[in-house]
Amino acid sequence: MSTSPLPVLPGLTPGAEPAFGATSRYQGLPLATVTLPDGSDAAYVTRRLIPPPEAFSPAGVAEIGVSDRADLVAARAYGRAELDWRLADAAGLSDIDALAATPGSRVMVPLPGPTHQAQGDA
Repeated sequence: MSTSPLPVLPGLTPGAEPAFGATSRYQGLPLATVTLPDGSDAAYVTRRLIPPPEAFSPAGVAEIGVSDRADLVAARAYGRAELDWRLADAAGLSDIDALAATPGSRVMVPLPGPTHQAQGDA
C-alpha cells in the first residue's frame, strides 16, 4: 500500500504569506511543521483556543429565527456571513451549527476587531 504525498498548499509554508485572510478564525495563528515517517515535512496550523465568553465585549444581541443558520445571523449582525465563528466564540461554542439550533434564543454579538483569543500551542 502506497501513500500519496501531501499536497503543498500556498500559505502553509512557515515564513510564507499568511494562509488565512483577515476574517478567518485562523488568521494570525502560527504555523508549525511535523516530520512524517517518510522524512518529509508537513506544515499545519497550531491549535486555536476559544477564549471564555467573558473575554468578549458585547456590541449587541441577535435573536435566532426559525430557519436561521449562524452565517445568516452573522450576515445581519456584521454584514459578513464568514464572521459566524465570532458569534460562536462569544457564546462559548466550538460547534458553529449549535449557535442557531434554538429558534427564539438570543446570542451576544461581540464587537468586531481582534478576537481576544488565547494563544494556541505549537
